[in-house]
Amino acid sequence: MTSRYRLHPLFSGIPVAGSQRGPLGWSSAFLIEVTTETHQRHVLFDTAGYNERQELLKRLSALQLSPEDIDAVVISHLHFDHAVNWPLFPDAEIYLPRKELEPPEPFNDFAVPELHREALVRHPRLHLIEDGDRIEGMQVIEAPGHTQGLIALAFDDVILASDAIKNRHELHPNAKLSNTWNRRIARDSIRQLCAQAATLYPGHDAPLHRIEDGWQVLDELTATLRLSASLTDTAGERQWQMAIPPGPCGAIDP
Repeated sequence: MTSRYRLHPLFSGIPVAGSQRGPLGWSSAFLIEVTTETHQRHVLFDTAGYNERQELLKRLSALQLSPEDIDAVVISHLHFDHAVNWPLFPDAEIYLPRKELEPPEPFNDFAVPELHREALVRHPRLHLIEDGDRIEGMQVIEAPGHTQGLIALAFDDVILASDAIKNRHELHPNAKLSNTWNRRIARDSIRQLCAQAATLYPGHDAPLHRIEDGWQVLDELTATLRLSASLTDTAGERQWQMAIPPGPCGAIDP
């Protein structure tokens, strides 16, 4: 049965390293419409952060979708900025990498919220996934390094990479990979994903497009920070807008 895929970026990841209070976690999140001859399904890949849940529902509503219309939620890994909003979708099948639930080796990962593993284990529609599995025809690709069990999702010539490739900088062979469980394994995952895709959607950046032997960001990214409107005694602007321009990325090493 042939499936057709339409991708809706609900949130574009923003490559903000963090703040003096820690990481901001402005990650990407996607809705994938899967259409066959007999049905249409709505799949979420990642769910953004807890502070973004109202905006997440608002953006789904703009697509005329309610939480009950989401058929499946695919969690790339258990970090707070990607995973925590799965409870918003009461009728969805939940897909989680087995190695995220059962890490092969001990690792103290402060980005994983407490209690989510325990709650997911009890979920009546939890599916544990591994490399090579299929979700609505889309291929699961294990891409560890950032975490032990992180997965990407592939369809057509597109790969949703999540934090296996956090941003354009990580395509440079000598780039320092931050917030990473195993840098050597992470670098191998980056090579693997780059070899398979024509377009990569990273966890914290605009889409990366293969242009001849290299990669390029074609879209400008913007993000806005606002102070409370009640702070009328502050000097200067109460709103700041960041703009991250498009541009070429380094060619990945063979």
